[in-house]
Amino acid sequence: MTEIQLLQAVANGSYAAQMALVKHIQTTNNVDVSISRFVIRFLHPELVPSTPLDNGHRIMAAIGAMSVISTQCRLMIINEADTQDMVELLREHCMRFVRWFHFFKKRGAFVVTSGAFLWMMANMDPSRELEVMLLSSRSAVDLTISLWTRRDQNGEHFFPDDDDDDDDNSRCPMLILLKQIMHHDAGRSTLLSLLHSSPSKAGRMTRTIIARIRNIGNRYQNGQMSASCALQHLLDLVHLMRVIIYRAIGLLPYFLEPLQSPKLFFAIFQALDIILPGNVDSAKWSSVVDILYFVFELVPDLGNGYSSPVTKVRAAVDGGFLRVSVFLLLHIPVTSKEYTFVLDTMASIVAYGPYSNMALYLRKGIASLNLEVLSRATARSTRLVKFWEAVDQASKMWDKGLGPPNPYPLCHYVEHSQDLGSSSQFGKSMKCRGCHAVAYCSTRCQKLDWEARHREECPGIRAHSLGHSGCECFGHAEQLPLKYQADLGYFVQRVIQSHIGVFEDIHRRDNFQAPLHSLLLVVDGLATPLTANVVSAATFECHEHLFPRVQANVSQHIKESETYLVKGSFLWGLLIANVLVKLWRDDQKNFHAVSLTVLGCT
Repeated sequence: MTEIQLLQAVANGSYAAQMALVKHIQTTNNVDVSISRFVIRFLHPELVPSTPLDNGHRIMAAIGAMSVISTQCRLMIINEADTQDMVELLREHCMRFVRWFHFFKKRGAFVVTSGAFLWMMANMDPSRELEVMLLSSRSAVDLTISLWTRRDQNGEHFFPDDDDDDDDNSRCPMLILLKQIMHHDAGRSTLLSLLHSSPSKAGRMTRTIIARIRNIGNRYQNGQMSASCALQHLLDLVHLMRVIIYRAIGLLPYFLEPLQSPKLFFAIFQALDIILPGNVDSAKWSSVVDILYFVFELVPDLGNGYSSPVTKVRAAVDGGFLRVSVFLLLHIPVTSKEYTFVLDTMASIVAYGPYSNMALYLRKGIASLNLEVLSRATARSTRLVKFWEAVDQASKMWDKGLGPPNPYPLCHYVEHSQDLGSSSQFGKSMKCRGCHAVAYCSTRCQKLDWEARHREECPGIRAHSLGHSGCECFGHAEQLPLKYQADLGYFVQRVIQSHIGVFEDIHRRDNFQAPLHSLLLVVDGLATPLTANVVSAATFECHEHLFPRVQANVSQHIKESETYLVKGSFLWGLLIANVLVKLWRDDQKNFHAVSLTVLGCT
């Protein structure tokens, strides 16, 4: 058939003619825009009815027209041909294309080609006029979201064919277009307006990100995607998350919550753990490090209290963080800044050992490492030995059966130790319903502390607590949740119990004149391995509303024998939580954590 005959057959709805014409254009490299101008008439300005029986030929003709025009656009891009005439055609009929894309999407037909065509339209115009036209269109942006989040009949998201790892066609065009939308002022404004009016779309976008990350690992395992291509898809998703967070933060809180989900961190490291042992091109190692940079921008981010750094770190470790990091250390040059970054990141993760269950997860992660790989990595950096020692030391503090009951009894009433008989007297802790930052063993202690100091300090604590609208998340006065206060209180108790002999030796050796219990003990939860010390004096940097409590603790412990004060520093996101723990030592020489005051997070 001649070209004219093929065009006439396409107009009559012949699918075979469509395929033949597209193949003819590809074979001859025909980018004559007159062909596209001819078939554009098959795209009726008015959408076909919802009952396509009487209009089947019109639908097939429209699909044929789309196929011909998109094929010519693709050839122009590949061959770097002059696109001026085609761009003029696309500008003229831009919104008509978008309406037909919506029509095809609703019927589940021509979806993949529609997405690729939409991306080409946004990127063919050197003057960017067509891009602005599309990105400013609420309908086009809505279509982009719908195509990207859409699942097929098997519940799977679309992934391009992995024919060529170096070809942009192996990347998802809708994902690239979404990144363009978020980077473009007009596109971002359109998207945010759309999501404000329909928050469910934001949730669907972020759920799609997590689902696609999981699918990447599965597709690689099933041989549907090479290691390099899988890594590129993961990197594209990470870049999209980064631009969402830093371009939409403060405007769309429902965007942030899923992106702070521990499930996301587990999925990322699970995917990397699956992909990296494959034949990843050495040029891609920087991409893996870039992913790590992004992840650890999020792990410590306290956000609005959507999730704690502890749960995110635990999910990352459980997903395979240690295996991924050790694998990187074997392939990145030792002298590079990337190598140092990976080691520093491992040190930060290990520093979460003082929180409940974290040491167990870290120990399990170390046990899962291949011994030969571990030996080779350790030979390259002796810092790894210190990391394993720190995990082992933290594990000893959290041995089975020694953890705190739930809820762990804390009493923030400073004078509580005066009538403390034994730890068995503690009942269920009662927390202040105003600030949620202090807890008590009884109603009596709660009332006494309210009259003594908490009435004055409660508003200040509440104003500087995580999640409060006036809180600066990276200031110095945030409060740790009570659960993690209890973790650190118990951990300090176990460290002091374990190191008391060392403290006594230091006390004698340095010839301190004051009795040991009147001195300040220090536990450094940031060092690897953890360290402890005794000091005769210390400065307490805290917000002014906490001064009365700190002063009362210091005065009280000087008066009372067998009451010890411990200053501790522990990692909490990008911050360091500085805490003051009061311990009581019973007649059997066992220590009990009585209270913990968060001096601030610096």
